[in-house]
Amino acid sequence: MSELDTLTEQFDRLLEGVRSQYTLEEWRYAYRKVLYSGAMKILKDFPVVIVGEQPSAQLQEDPVVAGDPVMIRLSTTKPIKRG
Repeated sequence: MSELDTLTEQFDRLLEGVRSQYTLEEWRYAYRKVLYSGAMKILKDFPVVIVGEQPSAQLQEDPVVAGDPVMIRLSTTKPIKRG
């Protein structure tokens, strides 16, 4: 049995004793906190996998010149008006 399987079983046993003690709203709040905590742990441990590699400071090709009007020019310092 893997360590993750053991962790899952331990978590299930932990929840057995508290299922009837809390309201649905309390459960939803606790669930969101657990998900947030887990996501932050993954982000901390594997930032490149989640966020990706940092792009280079220079663009290979100007997206506006390349014909993509939706792309925002990264080289400009002026606010871009949309619409």
